[in-house]
Amino acid sequence: MSQATSTIHQFELSGMGKAPFKLIGLYSIPSPALGEQNPMAYQAALQAMPSDVAVGSCHHCSTPLVHNFILLSADKKKSVVGCDCVAKVGDAGLVDAIKAKKREVKREQRLAEKQAAYQAELDEQRNKNGGKTDAEMYREAVDARQARIDESMMSVLDMLAPMIKAMKASYGSFAFSMYELLSQGRLAEVSNNMLNIILDMSAKHLTGSRKGSKAFVAKRGELAILFDDAKAHHEAIMKANPPITR
Repeated sequence: MSQATSTIHQFELSGMGKAPFKLIGLYSIPSPALGEQNPMAYQAALQAMPSDVAVGSCHHCSTPLVHNFILLSADKKKSVVGCDCVAKVGDAGLVDAIKAKKREVKREQRLAEKQAAYQAELDEQRNKNGGKTDAEMYREAVDARQARIDESMMSVLDMLAPMIKAMKASYGSFAFSMYELLSQGRLAEVSNNMLNIILDMSAKHLTGSRKGSKAFVAKRGELAILFDDAKAHHEAIMKANPPITR
């Protein structure tokens, strides 16, 4: 809070309006070095210069300023001061407000520096990768690998088609789960016990014969060979397309 109004505020004596004064902003004049390093940022900083209050020197002591703390008086008059003048005047409310503003500016500067460093890293990656970032290159490689696997898996699914068809036509949660595993080519998740049940159910469904009959045994053996061939082909596909690492 500003000092008591029963005592004339020193900023009032400087013609800056009536107390209490409130901090409403901060404008930092860009350095010429910024103009050399980043002309666009320099121009943007100049364009952000307040047009409704004179900046560049303290309205209380006339000292040249780089960091202009913008105040608003009780009678709506704007002025700029330096933090040293605020400290000397002893307006505790403004001192606290300026400290908070400085912390805010530092946070924003750290964030801007991190963002600039990140952007510089992305630009370096694009220069190295012909216009693409490392993340984009990785995503393309992952997508290309998956496309190769999907194309090669068509032959695997063809081998599994009789069993997939049988599981789809069967009832129960087990049949549904096995249908999902087979149709998605997730053969590594099919245990020996699961496979035996799949073969039995498929042979019975496809032949309409009882378990142990000649037709059942023949079909089951045929399906077992198909599954082994499909699994071997699936393993070869995965070996030929190892996971993409960053």
